[in-house]
Amino acid sequence: MRNHRRSTALSILTAFSLLLMAAVVCLPGRMQAQTTLGTSSVAGTVRDASSSVVAGAHVVLIDKLHGTQRDTVTNGDGGYQFIAVLPGTYAIRVEQPGFQTTTVDNIVVAIDQVASVNPKLSVGEVSQVVEVNDQGGTPLLDTISNALGEVMENRRVEELPLNGRNFLQLANLVGGTQPNTVNNQTGHNNAISVAGASQWLTGYNIDGIATRSPRLGNSSLGISVAAIDQFKIELGFFLPDKGPQVGIVDVLTKAGTNKYHGEVYEYVRNPYLNAHSYFDQPHQKESIKRNQFGFSIGGPVAIPGWFSGRDKFWFFGNYEGTRQITRNVSNQFVPTAANFAGDFSNLLTPQDPNQAPAYIYNPFSYNATTHQRAIFPGNVIPPSLINPVAKALLAYYIPGSAKNIDSGVNLTGYTANTLRDDQFTIRLDNAISQNQSIYVNFSYQNSPVRNTNLQPLKGLGYPLEASLGVIQHTVSLGSHWLNVARIGFNHAYTFQVGEGQGGPDIENQIGIPGTLDPHGIPNITLTNYTGPGNAYSRVGEVANAYQINEALNYTRGTHNISFGVGIVDHRVKQQNANAGAVGSLAFQGNYTKQFNAAGTAYLKDVPKVIKYGDAFADFLLGLPQSGSVAGFQPIHYYFTDFYPYFQDSWRITPHFTVNYGASWYYSEIPKPQGPDALLPHSFDFSTGLLKYSALGEVRPQVVKEDYNNIAPRLGFVYSPPFDPNTTFRAGVGLYYGELGLNDVQYGVSAPPFSNSFSFQNVATANLPERQLGNGVFPVIVYPPLTKDFAANLPKGASFNIFDENNRTPYLTQWTASIQHTFGHNDLIQFDYIGNSSHKNPNRYNLNMCPYRADLFCDLTKLPYPQYGTMSYVPYNTNSNYEALITKYRHQVTHGLTLLANFTWQKALSDGFEPNTGGANGMQSLCRTCEKGPTTYNIPLSFVVSSVYDLPFGRGKTFGRNAGYFENFLIGGWRLSVIGRMDHGMAASVTATNVTNNAGVMERADRVPGCYANVRSISKYVRTNNHQYFNTACYSVPDAGYFGTSGKGSIYEPGQDTWDASLVKGFIFTERVRLEMRGEFFNVFNHANFIGLGENVSNQATFGIVTNTRDPRIIQVAGILRF
Repeated sequence: MRNHRRSTALSILTAFSLLLMAAVVCLPGRMQAQTTLGTSSVAGTVRDASSSVVAGAHVVLIDKLHGTQRDTVTNGDGGYQFIAVLPGTYAIRVEQPGFQTTTVDNIVVAIDQVASVNPKLSVGEVSQVVEVNDQGGTPLLDTISNALGEVMENRRVEELPLNGRNFLQLANLVGGTQPNTVNNQTGHNNAISVAGASQWLTGYNIDGIATRSPRLGNSSLGISVAAIDQFKIELGFFLPDKGPQVGIVDVLTKAGTNKYHGEVYEYVRNPYLNAHSYFDQPHQKESIKRNQFGFSIGGPVAIPGWFSGRDKFWFFGNYEGTRQITRNVSNQFVPTAANFAGDFSNLLTPQDPNQAPAYIYNPFSYNATTHQRAIFPGNVIPPSLINPVAKALLAYYIPGSAKNIDSGVNLTGYTANTLRDDQFTIRLDNAISQNQSIYVNFSYQNSPVRNTNLQPLKGLGYPLEASLGVIQHTVSLGSHWLNVARIGFNHAYTFQVGEGQGGPDIENQIGIPGTLDPHGIPNITLTNYTGPGNAYSRVGEVANAYQINEALNYTRGTHNISFGVGIVDHRVKQQNANAGAVGSLAFQGNYTKQFNAAGTAYLKDVPKVIKYGDAFADFLLGLPQSGSVAGFQPIHYYFTDFYPYFQDSWRITPHFTVNYGASWYYSEIPKPQGPDALLPHSFDFSTGLLKYSALGEVRPQVVKEDYNNIAPRLGFVYSPPFDPNTTFRAGVGLYYGELGLNDVQYGVSAPPFSNSFSFQNVATANLPERQLGNGVFPVIVYPPLTKDFAANLPKGASFNIFDENNRTPYLTQWTASIQHTFGHNDLIQFDYIGNSSHKNPNRYNLNMCPYRADLFCDLTKLPYPQYGTMSYVPYNTNSNYEALITKYRHQVTHGLTLLANFTWQKALSDGFEPNTGGANGMQSLCRTCEKGPTTYNIPLSFVVSSVYDLPFGRGKTFGRNAGYFENFLIGGWRLSVIGRMDHGMAASVTATNVTNNAGVMERADRVPGCYANVRSISKYVRTNNHQYFNTACYSVPDAGYFGTSGKGSIYEPGQDTWDASLVKGFIFTERVRLEMRGEFFNVFNHANFIGLGENVSNQATFGIVTNTRDPRIIQVAGILRF
């Protein structure tokens, strides 16, 4: 359904938000968008010894690292608040006639935190000073904000063992977040899923500037951990100033202080220290060589004898380089050298007694009377019948061993993945006056990745270049007003490039014309084998985003009101439809099978008795089952995001706070620029014809503007007076995604501007229509675009469609939370998160057979038989999510910091998921048929992280009075740990598409009453030939039918991974120390299985795990700090 009913409560909130938005519209000027850096605040209530509030007290906030200070006066309820406070270490000084001056020292303010500090005054003279040490801790109990999530302060950012030192791994330590695997279009691990939503609904900010890619929804800049001061993940409920996304990742870079400080470091890995992977063969071992090095320095800007920046002007700089080459053990199953010559006699006598002999038949010997094909004598194809194009392609295909050919692996070797990363960050901070400050930051990264394959021309390259700049100005406009203004930009150059790019035009040379990029060979898919080639040409974007953010904050009495609006102007060059420009060909073995007596279908395999046909034999004969080619030129898009908001944190009583606000999220529909504005098209469902912008039949943006994206938020925080250590929090709000450019490009790729073609040969024909050497990809020359063009497209023409009625995805989310502290340093928290999202993106072949209850795909009923594949993107899917999260946090005392999260969650969707990389599913026209667990849902997970200064050495529990040499040996040790145990993600059991309807991700048939995830099988995966689930529960669907199994019917293996870091510190002087660090990833060397064979058609690997996550990896480092 395109329109979804919303609850009465939410409707009331929406109406309420319209009134709030009216107030914003009346405000002059342009203000904030995205996350406001500096939205941290310090607030509390000043009381005397009898717990009565103290009004009119003078409160001073002192920045301990920079020497600056701000002041205010408590209101009639004894309350005070400092807003727009940059994270750091502070002190609060309170003065009031008749009371002693009280100072609360070492208050750590975290990013986007409301730090609650409640000083108590004692009767006496102002000249008498009482100091209270807050022990360097961040206030744990949140008595004002509804936001869930977690702050990672600098101690944890620097000390926790992060594999690859990727800052986004910090997000995975928080309940309700899920790690994404390496993005298959950037080569980097640069995205996460938050609160059951896809990565498209997560926002990423560095110093308040959004770094989210408009194409893939990932973070474009992977800033060095050494440049990060604090990190925060926000999810659940937060006020509108944080942005429209359902989850926010905030990063704050380091700043200089009044003392010069810095570090020089190097992290080194080599293969000699690492453990063997579970599947390593004797004398084989994954090889990782990694060298990460850099330096950081910061302090006051000074010119000796002329200028001193102490207390007013500071700098910070960081450089980091990474060099890595990883040689992974790769296992493939490929034809043998004898098979390359046409000899398949090995199939007649399988080495495994459980395998059936396989016979191949000669399709050129078909007898029209008997409907039979003759068997190839001895299972050998004569050289004269080997297709010359196929023979030429063999030069780019490496054969496998004839030994152990029934094991599913007969080619083993190393693939090389290389990374060369260089990056730097420079930041300047200036306290212009007590009421005014400014900072400037610039970050740059160049990080290309290259992945090779055992097969030539099957590798990929991932060039990446990104930069970010920001200027932020903060000024106090009197005692109640404060303004924060920011301008910035984010640039990203990210591409995925096929290995054949830059080489010769191989396809033209060997006889495969008609592709859009001849540099390389087509991606050859062979059922039961790993095939050669790669369809990729060049896919990616050059994205520039220019941002203007400003917030005007008003604090008076019990209100903290913010008005804001922000503008993000996008300029994007996108090359997005070239994933198939080199072409793809699929061979399934149908044309070397035997017909039944009637010649209407093929004989079915009989397990352990007989098999028919072979996909590689079909390949040698040049007889593909299907194929496709698609490509397009770069497109230039301009569009602007506009995000005004209003919000208020109203502390109605000292124990009850209401947080409310609303925003209007308007994201302009991306518009092609210049000549590109003539390229867009749409589809008229009534006539079955394309409509073109160049003919004035559709607007260049295709989709109509969406003006009704109102995002109300309402929450409360209650701290019962009878239990000051407990808070109850709840909230509800509306959040928004956007139209991703990866989807929008479906509105520009169509004839005559793109040469997209697909074919599906009839599986039961004696010989296919399209064969290698006879124009398998026809060279199509379209006539000029006229009013009659759409009605005269050639039969089989393929194109993409972006639905004109698409609207902005939205998500309604509700949260509840209970916090309780035990003393000053321990907190336990219970969170509930629920959400429901609608109008999510979908993808499928519009030209697919209609749904039938018996799951038969009747190709005679295709809605548009004159066309080929019609790749269609409507925003019509839904998802829902529920989670219970238990968190325990111990703040640093006696050298120990600990965070533990246990999460139970369930995420369901009924549509396409971006990380599946394929079509939506089988029955895309039946939404309920496709509902099931998402592929990024992990039902159960436990994550713990800890940093512990071991109690050995001078002044510690053990060795308190140690001498110099004793202390040198036993003192200065630190242990840091990250542990993760989780249930595996949901997955679907697939099958080779036997419907002959292109663009379908076929699922297997399910045996009724059979339970696949059997503990008795998965428990003994190491001793049962690595079988992980009950494969007897699934079978290949009959020809022409969809499978009966549901979406997400099995769960992949989970993981049990513990990473540790052991550090020894050597103190040379008060300010200079050396740290020697050993880091152990997967320290217990658990075999965490991945690579589960989920395709029932590939019996060699079906139900079997074939790979593992990393074995134990040891990294050593030296860090000189000063």
